[in-house]
Amino acid sequence: MDYYQIYFFLLSHSLPIPMIGNGKNCYQFVSVRDCVEAIFCAIKNKIPNYTLNLGSKNPPMVKQLLGDMITNNHSKSILIPTYAKGLKIILYLLGKMGIEIMFEEQYKIADVNYIVDISKTQELIGWVPNDSDLEILQSAYNAYKALR
Repeated sequence: MDYYQIYFFLLSHSLPIPMIGNGKNCYQFVSVRDCVEAIFCAIKNKIPNYTLNLGSKNPPMVKQLLGDMITNNHSKSILIPTYAKGLKIILYLLGKMGIEIMFEEQYKIADVNYIVDISKTQELIGWVPNDSDLEILQSAYNAYKALR
């Protein structure tokens, strides 16, 4: 079970949801739909083989995003801030034991602001993301529920 499955399980069962850190950071997502749209924009504008950043616009704080998911899905879950450094050590050790809850790349940045600048992408290929972080996470949650 990966992190999102665990998060979605906790959300769907109104159980407490631990955060890595206090949730006051922003962690930007990008939807598959927006990635495909960016590819089409790059092709249309004849911009091959160029590295561009993709991400949502105005990502909310993690605490706000997860809180909105709780509210929108009528869950009774509560968010639990944690001591990030200690939890990262635990996640690292679990991974070494073969119990990987999150990829190391994920938990290492889960409590820091992770926002890429998409202005060059917008300027160069005319791409604008359509999906918000909440819509992206809600779509993933809906897919999770459909598979249960």
